[in-house]
Amino acid sequence: MCKRLASFKFITVGPYNQWQLYFQHGRKIKTGLILVGIDLCGILGASLFPKVAKLKLATEKLFLAHVLAIALSVCLLVFSSNYYLAVAFMWFHVVLCALAEILQTKILHEQIHNELRTTWISVNNTLEALVTTVALALNGFIADRFGLENAWLFLTLLGVSATFIWYGYQKKHA
Repeated sequence: MCKRLASFKFITVGPYNQWQLYFQHGRKIKTGLILVGIDLCGILGASLFPKVAKLKLATEKLFLAHVLAIALSVCLLVFSSNYYLAVAFMWFHVVLCALAEILQTKILHEQIHNELRTTWISVNNTLEALVTTVALALNGFIADRFGLENAWLFLTLLGVSATFIWYGYQKKHA
């Protein structure tokens, strides 16, 4: 199977799926402004990929750097005391996640070369959906009991840890 690093899903599910709750003050939320920013940042992240890909880092090391940057963006978002600065960190998070998604796809397609390519990609996509489902359920459970910020920070720590453990395991058994 491929050396896909899908555990960064634990880092991304909270902010992207719960931003409406996080940025709501009273009964009002600036949904339009934030959603337009999310969409534009997704486009920006995807369009920045060719420039990031030109860096002379190995693809997996670039992905690991992205995981750390995404984790940092979550921490900056959570610890920001200014509403608009927190929104900006959320948008930065989206840019990084868009880049990471493209990078993951690149890694996946570079590492599968046999006649079962379609099967492996389908299995990978199924496993990624399973990880996302588990991460969302865990995120909701923790958020209900300890708050959104604590859920996001816990899943960020879990995602970074899982990513580096998986990377170490892959290097050891390569």
